Formats: sequence, C-alpha cells, structure tokens
Amino acid sequence: MGAGILPLSKIYAANLHGDQTAIFSQLAPATTLGNILAIIGAVMIAKVFANSKYNGHGVLIPINKEELKKEKLTLNPSEIGVGMIFAFTIFLLGVICNAFIPKIHSYAFMIIIVFILKVLNAVPKALENCVVMFNQVIMTNLTHAVLAGIGLSLIDLSTLAQAMTWQFILLSLASVVSMGLASAVIGKMVGLYPVETAIGSGMINNSMGGTGNIAVLSASDRMEMIAFAQMANRLSGAIILILGGLLASMLQ
Repeated sequence: MGAGILPLSKIYAANLHGDQTAIFSQLAPATTLGNILAIIGAVMIAKVFANSKYNGHGVLIPINKEELKKEKLTLNPSEIGVGMIFAFTIFLLGVICNAFIPKIHSYAFMIIIVFILKVLNAVPKALENCVVMFNQVIMTNLTHAVLAGIGLSLIDLSTLAQAMTWQFILLSLASVVSMGLASAVIGKMVGLYPVETAIGSGMINNSMGGTGNIAVLSASDRMEMIAFAQMANRLSGAIILILGGLLASMLQ
C-alpha cells in the first residue's frame, strides 16, 4: 500500500483534480481483496502441483539449493545507521528527479535508481549489507504499525463495503488468475519453474507489497523467494506508477 496505491492515489488526485482520500478508498478494496485471493491462489498452486515436474520447491531454476544460501547478518547499530543514511539518500534522489519530471512519482524514481545500481553492481557489498540490516529493522518493527495507521486514517469502511459486489469480486479474481497463468507460461518459456513464477510473479503482484509478499510466500512455503518477490513487486510497481501518471495526465 505505502509504495503502491498511496502514491498512485496521489497521482490520480493531482492529475484528475479529485480528493486523494476518496480515490485511495476506491483503490484499497481491490488491493485488499487481491491480496486475499493471491494468498489462496498461492496455496492452491503449491498443493495442486506439489509433486509435479513444474514445481521447483522454492527454486526458480534447476540449481543446487546450497548455492543459493546467503550469509546470516548480525545486526549492528552503526551499520544500521549507515544503511538508513543510504536509504534516505536514495529517497532524496527520487524527490529531486520528481522535481524535474513531476508526472513520475518519486517512489518510482527510487526503485529505478536502486535497480540501476544493482545491475551495475555499483554498491559495495559492505554497504549493501548495511541497507539489508536497516530493511530488516524497518520490516520487523514498523511495517504493521504503518499499515495500521494507513488503514485507520485513509480507508473508508463504507466505501470498502459498497465495493464488494459480484462484479468487483469477479474482476479481482480475473486479475489474479490471468497474471498467474501469464507468469507460469512465460516462466516456462524462459526456462524457469512455472509454479515458482506463477507464485513469485503472478500472485506476488496481486499482493499488498512487503507484508503481502511475506503472507503469500509463507502460505505457499516459499520464503526463500522473498528477494525475487520483492524485486518483482517493486519493478512492476514502478511501471504501474509511471503508466498511471502518464495515462492520468492524458485524461486532464
């Protein structure tokens, strides 16, 4: 929510001259229901294809799981502080880029900047570990509080209840099924396990973001895919924010 429908509602409100809170309340039901359906879908896929050749059991490609193991980081206050400063620096760069190109949200720029840095391998491993530590602290201690605050302050429960029509439920179900099937087919075409891509891309991109990813992966017993899921979620989120901003500006 925080980096998805929240900035998207701001984009729509700015371009369509509407009320941001009202728009958020219209987007929230789709996110909430989509997340529930994604969790159910992930469990069903994992169970139905449990003994199938299409199941990688948490591994995207045929590879030894020992090769995928990462070192366990010990949290260090000083290094957490370094990670926080680096994260804030990326945030400020996103804000600066947004000042030059207002139609693209600062969150989208942040994701693009991080993606470029990762592809170019421009961040030293030690600094990367600091950011991972900071992320662990935030995800563990603050995520639920932030989501609770957003839910209590921005979600209009009457709008949420009114949105639960059979047409709305059918559209949400169609989104989950179509994205799951497309992810599985494309995953198979490029040599990945279809079950993993259906869950790690299709179901994940119907979830509520960070905590939604954890719910989907833990329900399907695939928590080792969390890094892939987070990246897939953020890249697709950036694309949606960019397209949303461009399309909304065309409707002015």
